[in-house]
Amino acid sequence: MQQRAASSGGSSTFTIPNQQHVDGSTRIGFGKHNGKTFEEVATSDLGYCQWVLNQEGCNGQLALFKSYLQGTAPPTDQNNNFNNNSRRFSQQHPNTQHPSSAPTSGQHPSQPPSSGWRPQNPRGHLPTFQEYAFSAPPATRNSISTPHLPLSGGGLPTYDPNRVQQYSAGSQPSMPPYQTPRTLPWQSTQNNVHNQHVAGYRTKSAPAAPTCQNAASDGKTYNFRMEIGSNGSLKLTSGDWLPRDLWRALSFETPLLRPVDNNPGEYVVNEALMPNTSRAKIIDKVIAEAKKLPGVAVVEPIPQFVLSVLSSNPTPTETIPIPEAIDAIQPPLKPYQRAGVEFALQRRGRCLLGDEMGLGKTLQALAVALAYRTEWPVLVICPPSLKFVWKDQILEWLKDHVRGDQVQVIMKGKDTIQSDAKFVIVGYPLMNNSKLQTRPNGSNFQVVICDECHAIKDSKAQRTRAVIPVIQRANRAILISGTPALNRAAELYNILYCLLKDFPSESKFHNRYCIKEQQHIGKGRVVNKWVGAENKEELYSLLTSTIMIRRLKKDVLKELPEKNRIKVPLDITDSKAQKVLAEVQQAQKTMRELSKESLMNGGGQRSEGFLEVWRKTGEAKIGAVKDYLDYLLDNDCKMLVFAHHRSMLDKLEEKVDGILRVKGSSAGKNYGLIRIDGQTPQTKRPELVKKFQEDDNIRVAVLSITACSEGLTLTAASVVVFAELYWVPGTIEQAEARVHRIGQTKSCVDIHYLIARGSPDEAVYACLKRKKEDTSAILNGEVETLKAHDSPVRFGGAKRTRPINDLYEAAEAAVEEVSELSYFRMFFPSPIALTRIPREMVFAMARGSYGRTKKCFRLAIGRVMHDLMRSYIARQKRSRIHRCHWIARLNAATREYNMPYAHFINGVRTGDMMLSRRVLTTLAETEPITFKAVLDESKRYWKVEPSRIRDIRGV
Repeated sequence: MQQRAASSGGSSTFTIPNQQHVDGSTRIGFGKHNGKTFEEVATSDLGYCQWVLNQEGCNGQLALFKSYLQGTAPPTDQNNNFNNNSRRFSQQHPNTQHPSSAPTSGQHPSQPPSSGWRPQNPRGHLPTFQEYAFSAPPATRNSISTPHLPLSGGGLPTYDPNRVQQYSAGSQPSMPPYQTPRTLPWQSTQNNVHNQHVAGYRTKSAPAAPTCQNAASDGKTYNFRMEIGSNGSLKLTSGDWLPRDLWRALSFETPLLRPVDNNPGEYVVNEALMPNTSRAKIIDKVIAEAKKLPGVAVVEPIPQFVLSVLSSNPTPTETIPIPEAIDAIQPPLKPYQRAGVEFALQRRGRCLLGDEMGLGKTLQALAVALAYRTEWPVLVICPPSLKFVWKDQILEWLKDHVRGDQVQVIMKGKDTIQSDAKFVIVGYPLMNNSKLQTRPNGSNFQVVICDECHAIKDSKAQRTRAVIPVIQRANRAILISGTPALNRAAELYNILYCLLKDFPSESKFHNRYCIKEQQHIGKGRVVNKWVGAENKEELYSLLTSTIMIRRLKKDVLKELPEKNRIKVPLDITDSKAQKVLAEVQQAQKTMRELSKESLMNGGGQRSEGFLEVWRKTGEAKIGAVKDYLDYLLDNDCKMLVFAHHRSMLDKLEEKVDGILRVKGSSAGKNYGLIRIDGQTPQTKRPELVKKFQEDDNIRVAVLSITACSEGLTLTAASVVVFAELYWVPGTIEQAEARVHRIGQTKSCVDIHYLIARGSPDEAVYACLKRKKEDTSAILNGEVETLKAHDSPVRFGGAKRTRPINDLYEAAEAAVEEVSELSYFRMFFPSPIALTRIPREMVFAMARGSYGRTKKCFRLAIGRVMHDLMRSYIARQKRSRIHRCHWIARLNAATREYNMPYAHFINGVRTGDMMLSRRVLTTLAETEPITFKAVLDESKRYWKVEPSRIRDIRGV
């Protein structure tokens, strides 16, 4: 193999015989990096690259990789000319010395010219630590050459305040596509320029940064703040991407800071460098060092109350044995439940059990209370709808310690507490009665359980003012909530205030962890409202290190089925419904116009107006909702149907009852439903729940979102339908958890969000997603969202008699967007795929039950795509779809489903000729072959010979 290389002058060329081309795209064929490219290894495994560079006498591909790291192809003549095809700089740059060359005395190797730098986050890519630290420095928009970057004696970049001023953020160039840096960290090790290990970057030989003005020459400055990370470490963060030189100054001239990989605006404080030093002094030291650097304007410290709370409530290290009485509970506690009890006992019985809904928090709370049975009676504070649920749970789990007459449920304010009661159950509204806040002898309750404690989120509410003192006076206080923050961080204050001594004022908490928003309430008045969340990692660390233990179902209950959320678009086609929807859209437009005028005199009216719009939206889509429920009830499954407004609940009950009567008469059964809302008597709720759980003829439960989102176990159902949405993500998740919890035996749980197109439903859904991101970051330590995929089927006011037609329409709509691969998620790569799937699978597909049939879909679709590709290749001259397009779609599908390519192209093999081949044969004379022709022929063949479709589930 021959290669041509340019000399230093660039005027002549020569031939390097028997030389392989060294390129970053070459793949390694051995060792732990087998299959990776040179460039991938060079930017990911510094230790391995260091080892390669130190090898002597290597040959083969290892020698090629070493040559790649050294930046040139191996020289073969006396002039040491380099390969022109090398990605590194060769001698054709006379003014730029390659860093692999040894510097002369008193000189430093210079940096190669820059190809531009991205000061902001590229699309979907965050540069690694090495890329960000050692890529070429930024250049001004009009500059051609880049000044040399001085290096310290050890080969590391040296802080230069002049360069910080010259290349400040104000003069950054536009954003070119990110390129791999020309100078990589290990290149400074060549020829003994820098023999230090990569870890030695923390030991800096460069001089300390000089004290300068806290601004760059163009006046651009950056604000920082100190905070506590989710793992409890101190951090210095900035919301902006920093200039390259300011980043280097913070990384290499501030010994206490370590840059965080893939996040150039974040630094971890190395507290080990200051042992036996308080965190307050460490923070002061970091702030003082950071303020010396130009471009650093303000460094916000961690408030003193945060440090005080953490220092006064250290994480317990002692192990407290679980009493034998708890071990005797039958059936025994699961391992994660025992861990929750241990957590509470380590904190002397004052904690927040924040496990996700359905993990058995009630049992854990009762076990903790049992550990302190010498301090009974126990006061249980809960929503009124859950009082009898608590009584049943107490008698079930603590039957060896409590009799039925020793559990008292307070039904009204005139009731008095029995002297022999061991458990007193009181609803939140009745806690305003002072007689129920203490024991019969006037002493305080020493053990208090507060269920669904997010109910005390509002400091101005009477229930909150009544409950907080009761919790604070108790020795043991077990607070329970699967959603401690339903909407925003401000809702956590009262929980922390109840359980932690000397917790600061509410205003300090809000200023640190919330966002202030001004709202107009009418007549020119403006109020401040605390919304959203700030410093989310610190708040998560504050919760978990002091009072809260939280586990998620996906982490501790592997046997639970997958929760599959589907967003179903509803098309309003009924004339009356369209008229109502038009009124809704006009009202939305009017409210937007009012909003533009700052709502100086109509703030209160705006809220009422939106509630009316929200209610009318339900009326407009009731016909489409009824059709969708009729469609789902064709399958033999139980379901929950949630709505918010009473008018919507009334119409749903009427429509569903009619559907069940028709289906029951055709099946010879007496199908029915139950309804639970705010007006359902508390004494009847357990009876209705039991009826739904045990009676197979009760197919549907019509439920109120706000009245039935807590405390009910309805695991007999596997489908949840939200005919209306609600603003609060915590309430939606609570409602979903009625089905997705311990005791669910179905293989998949489907959650359906019914959203009318062009209605306020779309705004409510967007609000749910945004709020979910905030609350998940606070409670789970990571940002999550409501992951709902779009349904392939649309429903409108007209009754659907053949579901297959809906699927064809969905496929036809997808075909119109051939340039996008997003509809792979719908499992509809082509219309013919529908003809390969039996009717039973069509039903499962439309309602979103992919769990049991996903593999069959993959195989069938792979086969269909292969057939189509072969057919179109055969008629390539007249085809609308080019061969390369189909190959790209096949490759994308294999990556999407994580399946071997052979599985796709082989598909499902049966003894009969598959329908897709028959359709293509019928279309052999059609010129050109179009998707429309394939679709029409598929429909025709489906109607003529539906029996030829074989059920591939058993293949």
